[in-house]
Parts: sequence; C-alpha cells; structure tokens
Amino acid sequence: MGYSDKHGPLLQLIFNNDRKQPYNLGTAYGHIALTAPDLYNQCSKIKDDGGNVTREPGPVKGGTTEIAFIEAPEGYKYELIKRDETWKCPILHLMLRVGNIEKTRKFYETIGMTMLRDSVNDQYKYTLYFMGFGPEEHNTVLEFTYNWGVEKYEHGDAYLHITVTTPDIVGVHDKLRSGGYTITKDLDTNNSSFTCVDPDGYSVHVVTEQLLNLLLTQ
Repeated sequence: MGYSDKHGPLLQLIFNNDRKQPYNLGTAYGHIALTAPDLYNQCSKIKDDGGNVTREPGPVKGGTTEIAFIEAPEGYKYELIKRDETWKCPILHLMLRVGNIEKTRKFYETIGMTMLRDSVNDQYKYTLYFMGFGPEEHNTVLEFTYNWGVEKYEHGDAYLHITVTTPDIVGVHDKLRSGGYTITKDLDTNNSSFTCVDPDGYSVHVVTEQLLNLLLTQ
C-alpha cells in the first residue's frame, strides 16, 4: 500500500489465512510516521469512523510541531505529523528502538544511508538518530530511538523486514560480510537480492531497483 502508483515508499501488509492467534508486536517496533496536512480534521474523521486516536492533535511538548498518534486495529502505532507542501514524501519515517545506537549507525552507513540529524534528550534520557538515503523532505527515513541503558527489546513476530534498494548490491553485500554482519540469505545467482540482519536483529532485505520494479508490476 502507498500514496501513489508511481515510484515511492510502500507498506507491505501480509495476512496469513491459517493464523489463529494475534501477532505479538513486541517492544522493539515503534511506529510509522505519516504526513497529515489537515491534521485536526483527519483525526476528527478517524474518530468518526471508529478509529482510535491515542494522542489528540496538538503541539509537541516544548515545541511547535503539531502531531497526533493513532492505533490501527492490530495495535500498530502511527504518528501523524502536520507538514507543509515542501515535504514531498507522505511516509515520513519508521521508528525502531535500538540497544546501541552507534553500532546501528555504522551498519546503516554500510548499506549506504547517511546521518541526517540527531537529537539528545537529557531530561527523558533518550537519543534519536534519523538516517536515510536522502533529505527527509523527499525520502522516507529511519528513526532510531536509544533509551539510555536499555540494550535489548522483544521483537515479537509481527514486524518482518525493511526492504531497501542499492545501485551496488555486490559491493554492499561484500562490505557487510567483511564487516562481520550476519547474512541470512545470500546473494542470489542474478545478483539482485540478499537478506541480512542489523545489530539489533532487524531483518533488512536488500534488492536492486530493477528487481523491485519487477516485483511491483507482478
């Protein structure tokens, strides 16, 4: 699912017909952030439709950015953030909790991401790193949250993986292997995809843009 049939970030939702029990979201997965140009009316409509607004729209504590939080029927959390027309990418970020933020930074730099900005909160004792392949205004990014002193989180079985593309899949694969990172599914015979895990155990599926475009047309 996405906001356009053109090239852009997507959410892949999977329903298993033989699943009898609810999925366990664990404590590692945080939320997905979406742009909400008409934040207050959107939250009102969500509530009118029976949706769950867990944080009413309004400015963040100590700031001016206006946000709200909603919860999907399965328990997934979404942050709605009011942004102006300069923000071209409607899926803003995926937030994941990590136990060693510097190890996380090094891993994602190896697959080609850069540090876009960071934030340190001494009062509530957490650090945020925002990383991605380009500016936040035009690309979905990853928000990594490090709660000081917390090294491990429960992953559950609901969150599956992140998929990213790279123009140099062989080079990225070899850098990860030589760096001691775990490759869980090796590079295929067409040099078009492989799967690895980051230092916190999040699965990352790396593919070429050609393969991704092929999958999206099937």
